[in-house]
Amino acid sequence: MPNEPTIRRPKRARIVAAVAAGATVLMAAGVAYAAIPDAGGVIHSCVSTANGGIRLVDGGACKSSEQAVSWSQAGPQGTKGDAGPAGPQGPQGATGAQGAPGPQGPAGPTGATGATGATGATGATGPAGASATELWAVVEPDFVLGSGTLTAPFFGSHVVSVTPTGGRHLVTFDRDVSRCAYSATPRSFVWTDGQTVAAQAVPSGANSVLVGTSTSSGSQVRTDFSLIVAC
Repeated sequence: MPNEPTIRRPKRARIVAAVAAGATVLMAAGVAYAAIPDAGGVIHSCVSTANGGIRLVDGGACKSSEQAVSWSQAGPQGTKGDAGPAGPQGPQGATGAQGAPGPQGPAGPTGATGATGATGATGATGPAGASATELWAVVEPDFVLGSGTLTAPFFGSHVVSVTPTGGRHLVTFDRDVSRCAYSATPRSFVWTDGQTVAAQAVPSGANSVLVGTSTSSGSQVRTDFSLIVAC
């Protein structure tokens, strides 16, 4: 059989193979050095350029007949894997404590005026009020024959007395009438000489009203009159 040709590996290929073989041997033997690998995880070695022998170093310079070779203890970072499926939802946590109330917000703008509501139903009629004309008097002045004394017969409501005084009559009631309204009316509107007759009523004290009757010329006359007091 003819001799097979000898295949010589390139120098770089021999070095790489030697490094790999040396690393395998070291790993299998459990060889460890204090500074191998270094703090960065890099393993340093020197490979003989003559026979491919390898020796590990702690970072020092290789001999002139060696070539420095280093490699990382950890391999390069792999590609990012696919995201795993979503895990099941965990149980609901306990309710937290109630937070402190926040500051009061600013007042909002005034709203628009609402529409006018419908007119309500008419209320029930209230009870009738007390009469405002319950105080009254009818006076009929007269002379007592033979004595010349003027009397003032009367009848009315709540009247105590009627006293002739100075050509007029003081009508006294049994209550305060100082804040009431008065209206006096002559019972005969025409005097004997044809003049018209008028009556005037003014308050006099707390319980009395002074009534006078006179003709259209201003002369006082004594005639029957009616008095109404409204309080």
